[in-house]
Amino acid sequence: DVFKKFCLYVDANKNVISSEIEYILNAFNPEDKLQKIFRLKLIDKWQRESEIVRIFEDEDIFYFTQALKCKWYFTSVEVNSSELVNEILPNLSYSMRVKVIKQYSKFLKDRNRAEEIYNCLKQRYGTQCALTILPACSPEFVSTILHNALINLKPVIIMPLFRCYPDVIVDLFCFILECKAAEKRVYSCFNLDKYAKVFALIASKYPQRFLDTYVKYSRYFPYMKLGNRATKKIVKTNAATIIKNYRIFTNILKVKCIVRCMSPSQIEELQAACFPETVALFFKQFWNLDQLENLTSHLKEDQRQQILLKNFKKCYGKEFNVDVFNEVIDLTLILSIPTEMRIKWIQNKLPSVDNDSMKGEYMSYLPPEIALPKLKEMIGRQTEINVRAYLVKCMMHSVKRYKNSLNSLLDCITFVVRRLRNDNQLIRDRVLNELHDMKAALLSLPSEQWMPLDELIDLVKINDEIFNFKYYLRDILAMKIQRYFAEGVPMEDHLKNYLFANNYDFGLCQGTPYQKNCMEFFLSIFQTISFTNDEEKQEHQESLFITLCDYNLKHKNDPIKYPVRLLSFVEQLLISKEYPSWNKKSIINVVRKQAYLKSRIYNNVFPYYMEPEIVTYILHNEPNKIGEHKEAVMKEILNFYTLNEYTSFLKKITLYSKFGLPQALKNLCLWVLQTDDEETKGYELPSKPNAVTVLSILMLPGEFIATIKPYKPIKEQLERYSDENQIKYNIQKAIASSLKHVSTPSEILYFIKTFAVGDYLKSIVGSLNSICLKVPEKKILPLLIQWLDCPVSLRKHFIRAYYKVAPVADAGKLIVSLLQKEKNVSLRLVLLKHVYKYFLAEPSEECFAVFKAGYSLLKSEDVAAMDDLFDLRLIPDLFVAPFIKLLWEAVELKEGPLVARNKKEVIDMINADILSLLSEEFCDRLIKQIFLNQSLTEFTRFITLYLVHAPDEMTQSARLEKASFHLRIVIEKRWNEFNLNRHSVFETRDAIFGLMECICSESLQKTQLNASSLLKRLELFVLSQIPAADVLDMLLLLKITIFISKNDIENDTFITELAKFCEELLIENCKTYGDQVITTLVSQLPYCLHKSKLQLAKVLLSSHSSYQSLLMALELIGTDINHDLPTYKDIIEFLLECSHPYVKAAAGRFLRRLNSSVHV
Repeated sequence: DVFKKFCLYVDANKNVISSEIEYILNAFNPEDKLQKIFRLKLIDKWQRESEIVRIFEDEDIFYFTQALKCKWYFTSVEVNSSELVNEILPNLSYSMRVKVIKQYSKFLKDRNRAEEIYNCLKQRYGTQCALTILPACSPEFVSTILHNALINLKPVIIMPLFRCYPDVIVDLFCFILECKAAEKRVYSCFNLDKYAKVFALIASKYPQRFLDTYVKYSRYFPYMKLGNRATKKIVKTNAATIIKNYRIFTNILKVKCIVRCMSPSQIEELQAACFPETVALFFKQFWNLDQLENLTSHLKEDQRQQILLKNFKKCYGKEFNVDVFNEVIDLTLILSIPTEMRIKWIQNKLPSVDNDSMKGEYMSYLPPEIALPKLKEMIGRQTEINVRAYLVKCMMHSVKRYKNSLNSLLDCITFVVRRLRNDNQLIRDRVLNELHDMKAALLSLPSEQWMPLDELIDLVKINDEIFNFKYYLRDILAMKIQRYFAEGVPMEDHLKNYLFANNYDFGLCQGTPYQKNCMEFFLSIFQTISFTNDEEKQEHQESLFITLCDYNLKHKNDPIKYPVRLLSFVEQLLISKEYPSWNKKSIINVVRKQAYLKSRIYNNVFPYYMEPEIVTYILHNEPNKIGEHKEAVMKEILNFYTLNEYTSFLKKITLYSKFGLPQALKNLCLWVLQTDDEETKGYELPSKPNAVTVLSILMLPGEFIATIKPYKPIKEQLERYSDENQIKYNIQKAIASSLKHVSTPSEILYFIKTFAVGDYLKSIVGSLNSICLKVPEKKILPLLIQWLDCPVSLRKHFIRAYYKVAPVADAGKLIVSLLQKEKNVSLRLVLLKHVYKYFLAEPSEECFAVFKAGYSLLKSEDVAAMDDLFDLRLIPDLFVAPFIKLLWEAVELKEGPLVARNKKEVIDMINADILSLLSEEFCDRLIKQIFLNQSLTEFTRFITLYLVHAPDEMTQSARLEKASFHLRIVIEKRWNEFNLNRHSVFETRDAIFGLMECICSESLQKTQLNASSLLKRLELFVLSQIPAADVLDMLLLLKITIFISKNDIENDTFITELAKFCEELLIENCKTYGDQVITTLVSQLPYCLHKSKLQLAKVLLSSHSSYQSLLMALELIGTDINHDLPTYKDIIEFLLECSHPYVKAAAGRFLRRLNSSVHV
């Protein structure tokens, strides 16, 4: 009302106020927060820029927050950008600075000025701060900045940019995905999972672009599921693409939504695309069947079955015939084929099944008219109760699987209540369990045919089993009542029976058109029901009220009127002291959602029952009531253990000074705080600490400091425990945690230091961090520097605060200067982590220089500071080489512990991409260090990369010469060394073979240079240093790798050429080393030939010139046949006709071990 009157007055006197606005604003000195809002509304309406500037210079957080709502102020900047960033923003606190920049990003209209501000912000506060203003810049500028950003972009930056420049963000993410796919190192660590919302927006606004990008780069997308609208947009216009790439689209699109957007012909095509490649896989991969069925689940049964049969013929070129596929068809598949085929297959299968349970399961897939007579007969002769119960379950399954045939269902129930009347409870459990899932059948069952079901329920009652089956019986009875409603049967008796039988469950017929009838009936009879005691009545009346509230909330157009008697009862429950608080909470949760209930109940229960929400509601609507009952309100607040819930109320009450509320509550809090416990009856243990918190919100800073001064700590340590000391300590803790609520934080700064000592430090930390971010930069930074002369535990917090608030350059200089003098290990660790974080936040030459200066001061005790540095993914390419060099110098030149733990870590960081960024001199230095190590095995990977990934052939030759020099020394000294106590007895031999194996494997990957020249020189080196017999396997590996590197593995003639080459190797080496060379050669074939082994064997068999080729072919062929039957057939026929005794003997062993997993 006050706001409304003020606005009307201003509008009525607009002309007068306009002519005298300067005088009015100068004379208007607000005394409370409400007046501040009125003054600000005048400033806003007449757009007085100088007044906004004055408010920003003031430190009143409330005033500042309200001033941010003056959007017109942020549409332009009157001063130049450098002055804004370097002179105006430093007068603001960190939190104010961030808010001001965000406002400029939303409303600033001059794009050129926004770009100037960006550059100034980046120079002073760093890139992360500057990125905030990008939405106000031009799209070209934004695109350039984002594409060249050397830091991870936070989603909080991207989302506003998408709203302004969606095309730029779409292009950016497409670029990032392309870079990730191309394995560009700088984007390898770009975690896209946190951008799921951005991708969802792209899909909604640019469905075609999203689709094309997703098809290309689906493996890099975050885990996400698009909503129905986005899915419809994509599927309706791109059904063919979805069908072609269905498997990848199931990761982001909902299957149900996909198929509902497609026509039957498209669904048929989609299912065909999901079929396995071969008939064998179709029958083997039964897990795929659910996926195929899900695509057609919304269609009619016969339509689903016909689509499956059509697709089977289309994909495999043959009809689905149960006689042909009798052995491989499974029960998993049986419901997906037509009934005639199903019956035929089951009848063929039954004679071979001996187990009654299994036989019953097969019969459950038959139509009820066939299955029920046979199952009844089996039940009649079965003596084992578990089997009998299972067969009853099979009867019910048969009915359920065939459209819930009503006659068959009644036949089953009648059989149970007649023939199995006195049988075990397990029988009734199986029947009721299945009935519970047959809702459609029960709802369509006419009321006059419910007699067998009624008899079944009576049987349960006779056997005293109601408690065991109460939930089943409740649901069945509910379905019966729904059926009665549908037929118009008189319901009073049935509803009463349901209510009494189901412990007064008022949620009957929920979600149906009959729920309102049920609720109205329950409301009309509730008072006539007699309960055993008042507690029971209360419980059910509460349940009735909550159910009624839920109904009215869902049916706002057709609500049920709340009985006055019920509302009065609810009010009495809330007022009652004995009623459990969690029950009251559940009532409030439903009341708050409906305005009528809220108004009536909140007004009637106040002040006897108070919740933060109720008290706030009363404050807004009837503030005088708060004044009338201020003592009751304060008792509730001060006795509340979690006062945080009342913080919002207390801040709002400061706007009601006209009613005297802030002053009245303040006086009460002072009285509680300063009065002995004996005189403050009704106020409990937490009242005094809570009073301090309330005062921190209601008082002016100076007044609050004067109030809490007597409680400041005298000593750093707490005094020995006593009741009096404990109360005092609780008050002191409350003071420490309340300082953050003060309206002008800078006025409380000097007082913080008195609490930041000894045992009190842990209490002040939260307030300390909060206040440092709310005090103007120019005030807080000098203070933090002064305060650094303090205990280590406190100094850490001051350093963190300084690092967050200060300009980038100042923060770096401070950390390095502190490191030079600091001796405490834990604080040095904090400083070193900050200097690393400092560089990552702003990767530039200047920041790297600061990082380098910091880490050049490492000491032996700073081992833990190295742990975070062994991940190069966050380091831009420009700084990789100096970064690794810095790390290496740290672990190479410093004391023992740094070397012991981290030398290998540095070398393990280097991969092919990183190696290309390092200088030749540094790489040579690493190689030299590696060969001085006793074990080469640990460094095999780096030596391989060093040789294979040279930038050019000349460098590669020079590198090989250096590595050969070191290898020659190792071979001369250690080739024949052995140790029987080591895992690898001949460690050097094992290491050198492992090195050659690694070089060969890496050479077959995509490399800049052709590796054949390097491998040939390595082969010559090995032969010059080691007898060929010692390294036959190594030489064979090198020869095969050289052959593969010279030829195109994708060429059609490659396998033929390879077979010829292998045969020449065998003929050449078997003369000297015997037929054992065959096994050695096969074992040295590279992994890239794994899929070609069968084809290679076939070529060796068909075009051999020696028996060794035939033996090698047998070594290559696997004994488990799971594919390519024609090739195996040719091989077997050839081996059966072969006459060479060596080959005949080997073939005999091979044929005996052959087995097949292909059934079709």
